[in-house]
Amino acid sequence: MFYGTLGLGWLIALINIAVAIVGAIYVYRDAEDKRDLFLDLHAVWWAGAVLVTSIFGMAFYWLLHYSTLAPKAPDTESDEEQE
Repeated sequence: MFYGTLGLGWLIALINIAVAIVGAIYVYRDAEDKRDLFLDLHAVWWAGAVLVTSIFGMAFYWLLHYSTLAPKAPDTESDEEQE
């Protein structure tokens, strides 16, 4: 087998492609379940962004939808209690 620098580069590229594909599938499925996506983007756009940018797109998706930076939905329980 060829274990030179070129071989390692191909291995890293294949791993990056695999991570991008798996990540795009995960983000698509997750975005389909969410109602309030950032900028009202459809799940296909989020999956495409992850497919192109790989781990950076997944990190961006997580930041916008799951971190403390994510906008919170208004609390409807407190509105019901006031009535």
